[in-house]
Amino acid sequence: GATMDNVLSATCFLADAEDYPAFDQVYRGYFISNDPARLTIIAKPMRHDLLVEIMCTACIPDGVNQKEIITGGLPAGPAPLSPAVKFGNTIYLSGMVGISHLTGEVGKHVGEQTRYALDRIKHLLEDTGSSMDQVLTSNCFVKTRDDFPVFNDVWQKYFTSNYPGRATLESGFVRDDLVVEIMSTACTLDDANHKEILQLKIPQVSSSASPTVPLPISPATKFGDTIYVSGYIGINHLTGAVGQDVGEQTHNILARFKDLLEDNGASMDNVLSVTCFLANKDNFKEFNDSYRKFFPSNYPARITIETPFINPRFIVEIMMTACMPGT
Repeated sequence: GATMDNVLSATCFLADAEDYPAFDQVYRGYFISNDPARLTIIAKPMRHDLLVEIMCTACIPDGVNQKEIITGGLPAGPAPLSPAVKFGNTIYLSGMVGISHLTGEVGKHVGEQTRYALDRIKHLLEDTGSSMDQVLTSNCFVKTRDDFPVFNDVWQKYFTSNYPGRATLESGFVRDDLVVEIMSTACTLDDANHKEILQLKIPQVSSSASPTVPLPISPATKFGDTIYVSGYIGINHLTGAVGQDVGEQTHNILARFKDLLEDNGASMDNVLSVTCFLANKDNFKEFNDSYRKFFPSNYPARITIETPFINPRFIVEIMMTACMPGT
């Protein structure tokens, strides 16, 4: 009962940056106006013969909530996207890159580009009456793993508490001068709903493989009846051991997600969508076999993409969105 006009957000992965003009031309034919938020990143689908993969979030139109385009007064760019889209109390922001919204200047290094991207997010949220405290989850991409410490340092200046969920991956970009892109989902407050931070009942065991820098990330956030589970890597949360292969790392991640959801009144049957990143597409079958054990039926939507990892010890990262039972 919906249409392409009801698409709120599109996450697009291309195997090759040189394919972007052809991809963009076709994409424009499906979104003539009222463009959704969009992220476009260079990363590879699981099959060697596939060049594009797209994952969308859309809405069912009703008499109460309508899709609303948020521009924040920013000038229209060349890409067919809206800076942000609001539906009900949820805000879907496009992938924000390291270009100043005030001057149009491209950041000279990863720190400046991270700041410019986060300033764009902050500006758009404030335009809707929201704030950085209301960011629920973010997909973050940096050009090389060496950029991560600087990216993370800047991130902590914008999120000092009440942290959003986050996944941070290494990626290629459509433009050679860009080294950061951040796509976020946020909320606006009302009397009925507010952002909650969800935790495991039994604290996660520390691991020698955990990052040595502070990670300003919450395990999951909840807004209304929707749960946004942060990206997680293949450490066993009960023992601190790192999975020895892709199957074990996948199991460790999903076992933690299962405990986290059950500790907060939901279950794996309530998972709506899953975003999966693999370091090597040749490991897909082993990953998929392990994944099936947690989702034997009633499958969630899923996208699975090949991309390098910040820490080369890890070969799987997964994040997901779920709902509370009965909703």
